[in-house]
This record gives sequence, C-alpha cells and structure tokens, in this order.
Amino acid sequence: MAANRLLSQLATGSRSVLRLRWWLVTALFVVGLLLRLPMMGAPHREGDEVIYQALVGQLEQGHGYTLQQSVLVERGIIDRYQYDRPLFHHPPGGIALFWLSHQMFGESGLPLVQLFSFSLFFWSMLLLAHALGVSKSDLGLFLVALLSSFNPIVAHVTTKYWLDAPLLAFASFGAALFMVSFVKTRAATVGRMATDGPVKRSKRPSSGQRAIGRAGQTSPNARPAGRRYALLAISAGAIIGYARLIK
Repeated sequence: MAANRLLSQLATGSRSVLRLRWWLVTALFVVGLLLRLPMMGAPHREGDEVIYQALVGQLEQGHGYTLQQSVLVERGIIDRYQYDRPLFHHPPGGIALFWLSHQMFGESGLPLVQLFSFSLFFWSMLLLAHALGVSKSDLGLFLVALLSSFNPIVAHVTTKYWLDAPLLAFASFGAALFMVSFVKTRAATVGRMATDGPVKRSKRPSSGQRAIGRAGQTSPNARPAGRRYALLAISAGAIIGYARLIK
C-alpha cells in the first residue's frame, strides 16, 4: 500500500511539473504576442511596406499582380524602370496571403498575417525541438520558447509588413513537419528491426522463420503508419514549396 501511494504521488508530481513546463511556454508565447500588438495601430510607411500595400490594392481593384498604372509608379515615388512591369518581381505567394487576409479582415488583415506568422514560427520551433528531443530537458524547452519569442530578427520582420515573416513561418513549419516524419519513420524502422531480429537465410526456412515473415507482412500498424509518415513528408515539401513562392 505504501509503495502504491508513493508511486501515485510521484505520478501526480510529474504531471504537475509537466503542466508547469507548458504553462511557462504558453506564457512566453503570450508575452511575445502582446509585444507585437502595437503593430496593429502603428503607421507602416517603410518603403517595402508601402509597395506591398499598393500591390494588395492593385489586386483588389482588379489590376493584377503589378504596380503598372499605380500611384507609386505614375508619380515617380518608386523607380519606374524596376517596377513599371507587367508582373511584380517577387513571387505572388506572400502578397496573395496579404490580399486574402485583407479581404477577410479589412485593415486588420495585414497585421494579422504577421501575428499569425509569429505564432506559426513559435510553435514550429517547439515542434522541431520535440522531434529532436530538445524539449525533454526543462532548460532546453525554456530556451527554445524564449529564443523563439524574443529573437530580435524574428521580432523585426514580424512587426513590419514584410514578406520575410510568412516566409520564415512557413519554411520553419515545413522543416519541423519533415523532421517529425523523419524521426518517426526512423524509429518505426528500428523498432521493426528489433522486433523481427536477424533471420538467417536458408533453402528451407523453418516454421518459426515463416511465422516471422508472415507477421512482418501482415502487421496491422506498419503500413498505415508508413503512409502517415509519407504523407507528412509530402505535406512538409508542399509547405516549403509554398514558402519558396513567398519571396
């Protein structure tokens, strides 16, 4: 009875520590998010920000993915030689995301994309840390959350209407998913090898060897798990491909 009571107390204590770890991670995320909220009402008049907002306006007015005939070009605010072209020089993935968010949320659309980009980057880093085993350590988990939330480069690009924020977010998310698929596939492969064990080849396999072969062929979980990990890797590639279309 005493042993059972001690085990129960240890289990309760470990759950409390685990909850505390993730409460701390969530607190760091919320603080990082709050520090970016002033961006919602701040003026955004930096050169690239003005250009990207003008592109969103061009798309909304049906002029296409170009700055031709825009106020910026016609009044000579930006270089005509570089921007007076049928297509803008960056791929359209990022501006399309800005445009879609602007269509849904109005003037709040562009800052919401940047807040979403920070959120996606933050939790992608936590997912990557989990896949690599870094989050098993309390210090490792804390440092990943702290650096993801307050990294100065991330803070800089996520508080301006720049394409770098969604580029960073989706590239990180794709990399994290790929690492999860790689680690899971490797663990499943090693597990199957350990379960099957080395089998010596012979002209007439024994009944035990035939049973092992049949068990390996008819395992109910191996193939579905393999398909899931393959789909995860394909999804990761598609997400990184989209990131490549941002900038």
